[in-house]
Amino acid sequence: MEKVRLGFVGCGFMGQCVHLPSFRRVRNAEIVAITDLRPKLAKAVANEWKIGKVYPSHIEMVEDKEIDAVVEITNKFVHAPIAIDALKSGKHVFTEKPIATTSKDASAMVET
Repeated sequence: MEKVRLGFVGCGFMGQCVHLPSFRRVRNAEIVAITDLRPKLAKAVANEWKIGKVYPSHIEMVEDKEIDAVVEITNKFVHAPIAIDALKSGKHVFTEKPIATTSKDASAMVET
């Protein structure tokens, strides 16, 4: 079975302590890229977890054709715009709860 190549958006506590370890255990998934608003943190996390690519923003990351899906572990107030950017780039998206902070944003995500 071919592995799903994941790009991570967000290197905070939940990303480092919950989602990176969890997704690392998924046999048919491979974490290939990471980005965070804090570039030094993104580089440190990439080094620690042996993630090959570090992007300066999610915009550049979602343009990477080698990434199949995006794991978005960010502040709930930016779930919708980041997810919509990824969806428009043809990526599948995993996001934490809540999916969005307004029903309008949630609907926009679903419609994208």
